[in-house]
Amino acid sequence: MSELVDYQNILAEDPGNPVFAEYADSLRRRKQFAEAFEVCFKGLSVNPACHLGRLILARAFYDCNHLSFAVREVNHLCNECPDLPALKRLLSALSPDAEPNIDRAPTAQEESSVEEEIVAETDFDFEELELIEDENENNK
Repeated sequence: MSELVDYQNILAEDPGNPVFAEYADSLRRRKQFAEAFEVCFKGLSVNPACHLGRLILARAFYDCNHLSFAVREVNHLCNECPDLPALKRLLSALSPDAEPNIDRAPTAQEESSVEEEIVAETDFDFEELELIEDENENNK
């Protein structure tokens, strides 16, 4: 529990600190989804370049069965990091027919059709997350 207090203290001083992603993930694992969403939204509003935060947000959406939102967030990451095959695999696993929409937000009709078209679901593999971070570092 002191871990959560530490996160709260850090974020009280700097809401955009990348530690928000770890805090949100900790809340998500405790099934405190409303709090996890709030932390992600606040953190991403101040630090939209925190890709880990966006991936945690996608995971929380997935855990709450909001698949179209999870797909939207992963698609956003694909736009930000187009050279990361791990993201494309993750997007494909979430929605087999989805392709990254470079520089284009999905329409409401596309978002609703994503849920209808999902044939299989998958668990997020956080090993993929490590691949994303490694690939991102290698591309710099």
